[in-house]
Amino acid sequence: MPMPVSLPVYHLAGNQIITMYEILDLANAPRVSDELEGLVTNGREPAVVLDVRTSFLTSTGVAVLEHAGAVAARRRRRLRVAARRPLARRVLALTGADQALDVHPDLPSALYRP
Repeated sequence: MPMPVSLPVYHLAGNQIITMYEILDLANAPRVSDELEGLVTNGREPAVVLDVRTSFLTSTGVAVLEHAGAVAARRRRRLRVAARRPLARRVLALTGADQALDVHPDLPSALYRP
């Protein structure tokens, strides 16, 4: 039986911040996606920031982030992605996901976006 992911969550400046350290791939995407969906669905803050600290993203990881964005939109919550690593941001740009997701290069810019 797979172990739960247990994504770290904290709250700051009216945001629910979910930290993602784990590289998302076919093996763990269903677990991560389920946990993200639960956190986004049940959060109380108006905004969610996914603090993506992985060194890179696979297409599966992009799909998980896009799904989280769709869940947030259905719940009328803003979702921002703090993609700290240049390669992760590049993958989001190449896949066009940066057009659907509000992508930032770091956590402060995602938190304090006007």
